[in-house]
Amino acid sequence: MKYYYFVCFSFAQSGSLGLGNLELSTNQEISSMEDISRLSNMIIAKDPTIQDLCIINYQLLRTEQNK
Repeated sequence: MKYYYFVCFSFAQSGSLGLGNLELSTNQEISSMEDISRLSNMIIAKDPTIQDLCIINYQLLRTEQNK
């Protein structure tokens, strides 16, 4: 099953602070701090210039069955 989450986060980049949000998909439901850490790693993988990432909130948007 695929889980789609809307994730809000704060970050530092090139000496500036900012807020961001995006939609991420995972193969498992978020149920632990390790899962949240995995989300952080996914965001940093999309933009390696991001530093000091802090997830503020996340919300499950939808689920889809794997085809």
